[in-house]
Amino acid sequence: MLSSSKRILFDVGLGLSLLLLPWWVTCALTLLGVFVFLPFFEAVCVGLLLDVLFGPGQGSLFEAYTFTISIGIVFLLSFWITEHLTLSNRME
Repeated sequence: MLSSSKRILFDVGLGLSLLLLPWWVTCALTLLGVFVFLPFFEAVCVGLLLDVLFGPGQGSLFEAYTFTISIGIVFLLSFWITEHLTLSNRME
């Protein structure tokens, strides 16, 4: 398990990338955080901020909250994926 200070540093770096780097870099870092830090609830907050800063602003639910929905799905799937990857490593 990673220490909380590493998680805080990662959150600060993620926040800076949200403000200073392109959206796709922030998405890649968020995906990394989802699989490294379990549970990474900050991913949903990052998705909301990405939608507010870079989203279309209007449209249907799926258009306006694309990042939030996508990151939310990956967040939920991360529990299942890491469990199965961990089990496959234990069986070897």
